[in-house]
Amino acid sequence: MCQGAVVLDKNGVIIWISKGYCSLLKQQKDDLLGKKIQEVVPTTQLDRVIQTGKPNLVDLMQINEVWCAVTRLPLRDSDGNITGAVGFIYYDELERLQPMFDKFSLLRRKYETQILDRTTRYSFDDMIGQSLPLNTLKNRPSRLLR
Repeated sequence: MCQGAVVLDKNGVIIWISKGYCSLLKQQKDDLLGKKIQEVVPTTQLDRVIQTGKPNLVDLMQINEVWCAVTRLPLRDSDGNITGAVGFIYYDELERLQPMFDKFSLLRRKYETQILDRTTRYSFDDMIGQSLPLNTLKNRPSRLLR
């Protein structure tokens, strides 16, 4: 199902790229190896995955006017250090992925609703004590609102 993949080192340099990815980029493999991914695909987020170590499991990205579904994963050594990243692209028959995008959208809306519905558990009135620093802290928000 994956139509292309690219592997980067920890500096964001392409060390391996599939034929499918080369076809999408309309470039030869030898011309891409050794280049920074940002030079080749300016809209990529693979460099951010390397910096943060956080995967990006589902995203949409446009490459040469073709919409692609992408997955970006950090690569780690046995000690857990980031050694690079791998990116997978899917660009043929994206409608087959529609159920996954629908579920992702539903989960995102549900998550955002839960975040917005959260209420504050405690207020300044719940703070116990009468010390000068505590009273100053309790009174500070009301002074800011005046």
